[in-house]
Amino acid sequence: MASSPKIDCLLGLLTIWLDDDSFLKWSYQLGSVLQGTLLWFIYFSSQIHHYEALEYVIESQTTRDAWLHLCDNYASVSRARINHLNTELQTAQKGGDSIEQFLLRLKHIRDQLRAADVLISNDDFVIAELNGLPPEYAIIKTVLITRDSLITLKYFSRSTPSCRANC
Repeated sequence: MASSPKIDCLLGLLTIWLDDDSFLKWSYQLGSVLQGTLLWFIYFSSQIHHYEALEYVIESQTTRDAWLHLCDNYASVSRARINHLNTELQTAQKGGDSIEQFLLRLKHIRDQLRAADVLISNDDFVIAELNGLPPEYAIIKTVLITRDSLITLKYFSRSTPSCRANC
């Protein structure tokens, strides 16, 4: 009979620590690891990777209970935090960041809002991206806003040679 992988070995595959801002990425990574090895039950019946998380699952009777407790704690976000994230999304500025860094920062904010069940439409997200660009991007902003259908700034910057040189 083949031996099962040790939980410590599987947890060593995680590169993201669990905290208030990383739950969505952490849970995706953990789910991928555990689904691939079918160790949901073993995981929650043995130990939790991050010590703080243990406090939230210690009274759980099943793996489902443990998972729901973790979701309740890390995925639930206060109204103040949601308002802060929405404000951050709407007021973010490119500043000295590259286009890629700026878009990644906005995507991170959008992912945190999604984890709190706040969905941002693609059009609203593109408008937030465009609003964060400095004045030298005025032509790009005008081209993107006046199209019949919005395309993402990321797509536009990859498809336009002049933008690639200036971004």
